[in-house]
Amino acid sequence: MATQMENARKLLSDVRYELFSKPNVVATGLGYKTTKGKQTGDLALICSVETKKAKQSLSSNELIPAMIQNIPTDVFPTGIIHAFQDPTGRFRPAPGGVSIGHYLITAGTFGCIVKKNGVKFILSNNHVLANSNEGNVWVTLQIHQNVVAIASMKELAGVILVNRREPEQETIEKAEEEGIVIMVSELPAYELAGRLYELGISRMG
Repeated sequence: MATQMENARKLLSDVRYELFSKPNVVATGLGYKTTKGKQTGDLALICSVETKKAKQSLSSNELIPAMIQNIPTDVFPTGIIHAFQDPTGRFRPAPGGVSIGHYLITAGTFGCIVKKNGVKFILSNNHVLANSNEGNVWVTLQIHQNVVAIASMKELAGVILVNRREPEQETIEKAEEEGIVIMVSELPAYELAGRLYELGISRMG
């Protein structure tokens, strides 16, 4: 599946401008094909359009091919996509598309809300929310159970909570379930990072 996704991403990069040349296309991406109102497990090149038109009303040059290099396409009528809000303002609750980020980075983008095993998560890039890579220690102020979910997903060596922040009970239970080590330090993040650096631990989240 990972290879198929990588191939699809490369293909989309190659044909994106050709797809945008079709009238009515406002966005492109990857997703799963929907047939008769039900999502299938087939990876597809997705074209968002202003309005979905009948095939007979379009010329052969205007039609989006049903398949491109053995990957199916799908068309979704989304209308014209506008930015209605300042993406750098302060929002509660925060909608997808606004600026968000780990406190040690500048900023990234809040992608959307997703669910895993019935639990809601924010979807964004690893470097935006966790500022970490595989095997690193994550130094953070966050104490909720999503910390454990990210640490487990990224196979981190452990999580260190700063400023004597105690993890929530749900976080402790989740950490025990996932086998994630949680440590608490009385030091602020900057000072703790310096101490760890002195010990030879120079790459942290």
